[in-house]
Amino acid sequence: MTDRDDDEGAVEGDQTLSTGGLDDFYSMFQRERDKRLQRYQVYVANGNYAKHLTTALKSFQGVPNLHIADLVQWKTFLRNAEFPAYGAPAILVDFLAPQTVQGSLDEPDVATGYLDGDQDLQIVRTHSLRLMAWESEST
Repeated sequence: MTDRDDDEGAVEGDQTLSTGGLDDFYSMFQRERDKRLQRYQVYVANGNYAKHLTTALKSFQGVPNLHIADLVQWKTFLRNAEFPAYGAPAILVDFLAPQTVQGSLDEPDVATGYLDGDQDLQIVRTHSLRLMAWESEST
């Protein structure tokens, strides 16, 4: 048997792959999606939902005047990333090149940075309409 034959046999033997890991991943993904839907349904049923929705619109409508190195924070109800936390400052790192969809909140136009628990600078790309100047709790 030549090396070529050994390689072909190895390839043929690898043709039956287990999908157990993918099935587990899909199940976990579906459970998380179901939990998010359930939280949303509970929130919508809350008497404050309409008031919060109006607050979110008012928050969205304010156009920030931001500059590189400004400390910024998420506007109320407009956070779209896990970090930084609401009320915690981030630093405006860069303005990004315009994307193909103008004015969409799904297209980032700024990069912000925050320090993670290991004191490493992490970069988050988001839309500037989601941000406002940071307001220190001591002010």
